[in-house]
Amino acid sequence: MDKMPVIDVFMTAEDERMISEEIKAEFGDKVVFIDCYAWPNRDLKSYLRSSLDLCHGALNSGGAILNTNITSLDFYEKNYIAQIGDREEYHAADVGPGLIQVLHSPISQYSPGGLRGGRFAASYDSIEEADTGDFVKQVYKIIKKHFKKVYRMDPVTKDLEAKPDSRLLAGPDAIEKYDQMNGLYLTLQHYAYYTSKK
Repeated sequence: MDKMPVIDVFMTAEDERMISEEIKAEFGDKVVFIDCYAWPNRDLKSYLRSSLDLCHGALNSGGAILNTNITSLDFYEKNYIAQIGDREEYHAADVGPGLIQVLHSPISQYSPGGLRGGRFAASYDSIEEADTGDFVKQVYKIIKKHFKKVYRMDPVTKDLEAKPDSRLLAGPDAIEKYDQMNGLYLTLQHYAYYTSKK
């Protein structure tokens, strides 16, 4: 059975650094971080990073967390990097066995200076890729331990929904810098604002 678990998050570079350290503390050297964008070559080692906050090699960079006990670097390099059409650019997979996709939280354009949502996501077969399922569950447990729940908020009246969003969390640095701070907000889209302050 296919599983595609997602955690939407508000997170700053500092939150990414912190959660990377927590993941490395749990898994050690078997976990690496990959800077994912259109690479000019296939040299995987050039795009390995020590932390998610360093996965910003291009404007549209994302990241991937790879458990090398599930998919080795050699296997990844041979099988999970594909040329993009006829261009001298290459796409590195960010979902698959042993992988968790990471999308950074961008700065909002419609709410100047506000922070929009990022994402952790994975896709695996719960039977044939049970090891990936276990890895994803462990990483998501770490995220849920350090990030806080948020409530949808009316940006005008400041009224809150009674219950927190079931799939949306905010990192501690995102809360400190953007959660109704100095006119800044946590926001997913127009009219969708959030706060951790119940």
